[in-house]
Amino acid sequence: MWRAFSLIISCSLCVTMCGCSKSDAKKDAKKDGGQASAKKDHKHDDHEKDHKDHDHDKDHKDHDHDTDAEHPNENDADDHSPSDKPLVIVDDVVAASNGHAKEEFANDHARVVAVELHAREGLPLHKGGPRVVYAQSDLNFKFIDVHGDHVHSHKAEWKRGSVHSHGPGAHGIENLADAPAKFLIFLRKAGEKFTASVPADAKTITESTKFATKLLSNDEFRVIKVALPPGEKTGEHYALNRLVYALGSGKLTYTDAEGKQNEQELVEGKTSYHDAGLHEVENTGSKVLVFLVIEMKK
Repeated sequence: MWRAFSLIISCSLCVTMCGCSKSDAKKDAKKDGGQASAKKDHKHDDHEKDHKDHDHDKDHKDHDHDTDAEHPNENDADDHSPSDKPLVIVDDVVAASNGHAKEEFANDHARVVAVELHAREGLPLHKGGPRVVYAQSDLNFKFIDVHGDHVHSHKAEWKRGSVHSHGPGAHGIENLADAPAKFLIFLRKAGEKFTASVPADAKTITESTKFATKLLSNDEFRVIKVALPPGEKTGEHYALNRLVYALGSGKLTYTDAEGKQNEQELVEGKTSYHDAGLHEVENTGSKVLVFLVIEMKK
């Protein structure tokens, strides 16, 4: 009997111990599961936070982009102190332009350079004299020039066919548009002196004909656009030392101050140079004769 009672007690203890172990195991598993779930939730929260931060950064960048897009015509100007590295300024932009600038005309008095920049391309800082720039396309660009120890930059937009003048100094340019930028540079040679003014008893071309329009005039240059219909004459007028750039092709008769006539042909895109003096031009072709006259003062 005692042996049977002992056996019952032993079995009861085993059941109790097993029950406790199973209960503890369930509690531990539940505890571990809760910790794992908490860790998982914590990681999920971190992921959502990172995702929200990423979205915030993206929204901020998009906002900056939208802000720039809302002010496409605004000019920005900044002065920058020189960096530790010395500025590199080249003497000849044509030689340093990687094919973007090409010399179209040159003599002892002047030089003409044609520039074509693809999207986001530019010209390096280079030396330049007094010049006229003619926009052959719409331009959206950043202009950089050097003033002593500072580099100054600003954004600008020019319309196709517009004319602009710049003084001497080191400068560069960057095309900000997605389309190619094309323009012509008419340069005076350094130190070159020209006839200062038209004689008092002579007319200028804008006075001698209604087919001439003055586009620009300052101390260095006067720029005139001529659109002469077939059979029309400019009338006798006095012009300063000048470059003539053909905006179209055509035929003409050139009469000098002594009455000597010379048959000539304008070829679109070509430049010619003429000394100061009285003359007259007649359009002997079948199309309107269109050209730019870039007079050099002083």
